[in-house]
Amino acid sequence: MVALPPGIPDGMYDIKHSVSNYFLGSAAIRLCDTHPNYQPVLEYFPGTRTKWQITGIGEGFIVKHVQSGLYCSLPEGKTFLKAPVVLNTTPTVWNMAYLDEKMKTVRIFWSISQLCWESDVPAWGEQVRPRLSKFEGGEQTSSSWQLICHRTNAHNDDRQLNRIPQGVYGLQNKASLTYVSLSQDERTLGCWPSGATHLSEPKMWEITPLGAGYTIKLHNTDRYCTLKEGISNGCNISVSHIPAAWKIDVLDSPLNSDAIYIQVFWADTEMTWDLSGYGKDTPGNPIYIRKNKDYQECRVFKLVA
Repeated sequence: MVALPPGIPDGMYDIKHSVSNYFLGSAAIRLCDTHPNYQPVLEYFPGTRTKWQITGIGEGFIVKHVQSGLYCSLPEGKTFLKAPVVLNTTPTVWNMAYLDEKMKTVRIFWSISQLCWESDVPAWGEQVRPRLSKFEGGEQTSSSWQLICHRTNAHNDDRQLNRIPQGVYGLQNKASLTYVSLSQDERTLGCWPSGATHLSEPKMWEITPLGAGYTIKLHNTDRYCTLKEGISNGCNISVSHIPAAWKIDVLDSPLNSDAIYIQVFWADTEMTWDLSGYGKDTPGNPIYIRKNKDYQECRVFKLVA
């Protein structure tokens, strides 16, 4: 195997197939109405679906699809030769070996084998998935890929550490584009469009570090976001005079590198804020806590400073 050279920084990339000039993206194959099954495919045009977060781990790398939050992984089975690369919640560690450091062309190997990613050249409209194949020599082959860097993690220490700056923010749901506010019952949270009767302007929230987590307080009040009903699917996000610590995960924005998108979790759990009805923009739509089983935009919020 070619030795792994230094110089592939953690960051967000397009991964371009060197022979076909197609971009590695992802197709959402719906197994039912609400659970899409994302799988890697080659796409002619770059876009939201073709952004990948590459992160070093030891001497290898994990490759995460930004839009779905899933990782490139090995499929189940006893043999991996010719097996497709899949997306899964559990990552596989890959080796990346430069073919041409100036052009940023690489081969991507399964870290404990001679198997590497390769792909056929798609016919127009055909969905072609990368698969594992035996290593072959040459620089421009079906197993060579070009890394096109959009942003490295080194540009922002807060994001590199998955931290956000302390400050006052509006919280805009990504699915509905409505804003988090205190409901009319003065006890729970919901989302309203900007300018709605109940919401003359977007409510602002003070986000303050607390240990490894954060408190979230309604600006200019002593009301903190918390859970009162319990920690289970369907419980309302409430407010209290007693603060609670939340885990806030910073997500990458493939469209606007200056935007900060987050998910808010109850500390030490996978229970996250979820706007009801898969993010309906109905005024007053409540925010519940739900288990984060897969990527849904109704569980993602944009920080608006």
